[in-house]
Amino acid sequence: MKKILFLSALFLMLGNVAFAAGSATLNWNANTESDLAGYKVYYGTASRGLITHPRNGGYTNNVSVTGTSKVISNLTEGKTYYFSVTAYDTSNNESAYSQEKTKFIPLSNTTTPTCTSWTYSAWSTCTNYQQTRTVVTSYPTGCTSGTPQLSRSCVPTSTGGSDITRPSISSFTIPSTASSYTVPISTFVATDNVGVTGYCISPVNSSLDCTWSSSPQTSYTFAADGKKYYLLYGFAKDAAGNLSYRAVDTVYIDAGSTTGGTTTPPPTTTTTTYTVGGTVSGLSGTLVLRSNKGEMLNVTSNGSFTFQTKFAKYAPYAVVVYTQPSGQTCRVAGAYGTIISTNVTNIQVTCTGTGTLLLHQLPQQLRTP
Repeated sequence: MKKILFLSALFLMLGNVAFAAGSATLNWNANTESDLAGYKVYYGTASRGLITHPRNGGYTNNVSVTGTSKVISNLTEGKTYYFSVTAYDTSNNESAYSQEKTKFIPLSNTTTPTCTSWTYSAWSTCTNYQQTRTVVTSYPTGCTSGTPQLSRSCVPTSTGGSDITRPSISSFTIPSTASSYTVPISTFVATDNVGVTGYCISPVNSSLDCTWSSSPQTSYTFAADGKKYYLLYGFAKDAAGNLSYRAVDTVYIDAGSTTGGTTTPPPTTTTTTYTVGGTVSGLSGTLVLRSNKGEMLNVTSNGSFTFQTKFAKYAPYAVVVYTQPSGQTCRVAGAYGTIISTNVTNIQVTCTGTGTLLLHQLPQQLRTP
């Protein structure tokens, strides 16, 4: 059996230790033993002290190499490291530590520029003027402080500023009677301070399911469900996403169906129409009333009022306060009903000092925003 090499014969000298930021390069003299297998580089942030052999500890890290140099990387800046090297043979006999070398790993340049302002050109998508959008990218490279603009409001390019004005529907009418479920739109007129960009008609009093058109629709086809009376709503919007108040009109359809139907008597065969109005009391400013036909009526004095838009016989009517007078609250009594055979003159609008507005419980299909 081959005799194990005496460990003290594996003495080596550790040469210069060259350092770069975060790494160290070690070089040492080669051993001449015929059964030499390699070397081990030991290192750590604490000295081994009086410990002379690896079997007794001494360092927290070690790496095996076959040559006579080694680059140790990923060293922590600002720390002092201690290095020693051993040799080992093919039987895993290992020498004592070489002399210990030490080196401080210097800090790299950590100066961070202070960025007080900069300009971004990439912004998140702007869908309407109310949305606040942010920059797509974060702080520029190397900047960790400063006071840049990181968000801004969306502004429609067509106005040059924020647009919060709703479009206004001045006229929305359909025929009082029809013999087909496809009903023509008699008038659909809307205006806006910038421009109307969308029109919608719907059998329900919501714009959520609207199919928008860039021009007013000319007809609408109701579901052939055998009913007689139908409501149709009109909506308008602008480029900033502002939505108009809804307008509504009614039509009596007699398409010859006997299914479903209504117990309400059919419309008269004459062209007689009726007006809707009433009286105002306690008013000290300007009041705006609105009918379910979409007509706005400015009232500036107490007494009687009458909407100009006519209603057909058996048509539903409704009146609500659109704008309250300054410092007052006006309430409407007798606000809705059905035209029978006379003009409506009994709607009572009472105005009092500042208070809480109590909206009358109109039928859902007749309510206005």
